[in-house]
Amino acid sequence: MSHVVEFVDVDFYYEPSKKILDRVSFAIHDNENVSIMGLSGCGKSTVLALMIGLLKPRHGQIKVLGHDLATLSSKKLSQLYREIGVGFQQGGLLSNHSVEGNLRFAMDKVRGWNDDEQDARVDLYLHRVNLWHARSLFPHQLSGGMKRRLSIARALCTDPTFMLLDNPTAGLDPISSRQLIKIFDSAKNLNKIKSVVCLTSQVEVGMRMATRTLVLHKGLIIADKPWREIIRGEDSFAKTLLAKHLKDKQHHLADSHYPAQQA
Repeated sequence: MSHVVEFVDVDFYYEPSKKILDRVSFAIHDNENVSIMGLSGCGKSTVLALMIGLLKPRHGQIKVLGHDLATLSSKKLSQLYREIGVGFQQGGLLSNHSVEGNLRFAMDKVRGWNDDEQDARVDLYLHRVNLWHARSLFPHQLSGGMKRRLSIARALCTDPTFMLLDNPTAGLDPISSRQLIKIFDSAKNLNKIKSVVCLTSQVEVGMRMATRTLVLHKGLIIADKPWREIIRGEDSFAKTLLAKHLKDKQHHLADSHYPAQQA
């Protein structure tokens, strides 16, 4: 089975005495959805930045789609970015571009598509995330949920091989969060995205996005298994982290309430 992402003994720190990641190893397979969960400040955003080459590890190896990031030239890294769709925590939207302009900018810079190719995709993806009516608005005119949906549309419109989502529902109310997950899941299936990595501190979101869960705590992966096994398991911190966010633990263990969104 091929790996979409592979971390091998990865360390990262700004000061050697304060490691953000400490010998982190994991592999995410092709056609697999994974949630990486942990408390705020545990290193999730650092993992994301390492995955897309914004940061370099102090030690260890990182491979994305079979490529060792440390060996790639800037040109090769840019080509690799074409296969990665990223939904950033704060949206990462261009404030001086409209909703439509944000999509066109991504398609131009990532794929180099002409106006005719972009036209059809703008309509397609704005409809998929229910933003077609807001195409001329600017980010400051959008609600929090609309900004998140735009971020997802921009990530999907370049036809990536897999998606990285950084706290996709942070700051949203529960109803908006569920709507966003539903919209993303529908759009992901239409795009035939192979794999999704969701980094979140919201346990319910992580459970809805994937079955396999990595729990990150103080720079270490302390659990790597299906979330139901973590809740029923022996690791007290990982179990508590997941279970304490559920109002009725047994109720939420039911398969019908948290269906795994596997590819």
